[in-house]
Amino acid sequence: MRRLDDEGRIDFDSPDPDPDLHIDYVWTKGPGRMFGVLVCAGPGGTRTVLKAFSGQMTNKWHVPGWAGPVAGVTNATPLYQAYRSLTALSSASFGAAMPE
Repeated sequence: MRRLDDEGRIDFDSPDPDPDLHIDYVWTKGPGRMFGVLVCAGPGGTRTVLKAFSGQMTNKWHVPGWAGPVAGVTNATPLYQAYRSLTALSSASFGAAMPE
């Protein structure tokens, strides 16, 4: 998370920043933003870092250096549309129940 904060963007593996991938998006209202990082130790002390985020980041499924969507479920699939609608309804009801 420190690297995200330091770089101010999630596409820090790319030499040319995409302004749409600025870290400020993470703090906007909308579906949950989850990040996962796994540090792997290999033979001889080599280290590999695997990174993933849930869903989309500013309507993008693929960001260089990050894992892509699992199982091919993207916003073009009927399954995604069905669950997205359900998530939106659930989020709205949770938001209405939260005190301000």
